[in-house]
Amino acid sequence: MFLFGNKKDSVKISDSIFIKESAKWNACLEAYNKDASLICIAWFEETQQKLQAYLTAQNASGSQIILYRQATSHLLNIKPVIFIEHYPLHEKETTLFTSLNLNEVKIFSSLDEPLFQYFGGNKIIGIMEKTGINENESLEHPLITTALKNAQEKIAKKITIEQSALSQSEWFKRNLK
Repeated sequence: MFLFGNKKDSVKISDSIFIKESAKWNACLEAYNKDASLICIAWFEETQQKLQAYLTAQNASGSQIILYRQATSHLLNIKPVIFIEHYPLHEKETTLFTSLNLNEVKIFSSLDEPLFQYFGGNKIIGIMEKTGINENESLEHPLITTALKNAQEKIAKKITIEQSALSQSEWFKRNLK
């Protein structure tokens, strides 16, 4: 049945949400150790630099961590890819995913990132810690992906003119005063 206005995203997004950034970096290292051709893509330079420093400290300096603007469909079609954070605006993400001809995208995030903090990430961290969830375990469920998309769309409604930034934290300070 065809429904007007019920536009479904053409790119399947799969989220892995970790309690802390350090657990997200550990997951990136594990993924790299399984496949050294892995490309990690960051939306912000600060995130790229943090992961690069972590992997270098773990002697995984051959890993490839690039900024979203360096990604090309040719490069990504032949290698596995993980985005290492969400961009605060869903439309900008899906535009990039579509331009890169990606059908499926894996995104690693952590609850201590500004995007999650904006929507009460500390409360979720507290709940997860009380339930005894291991810090290195991730939450993965389509409902989480849907909730993130809705959160990004709420943010988009508050933005009149987007200002770029070097970090997610700076992005929130510049765009959501």
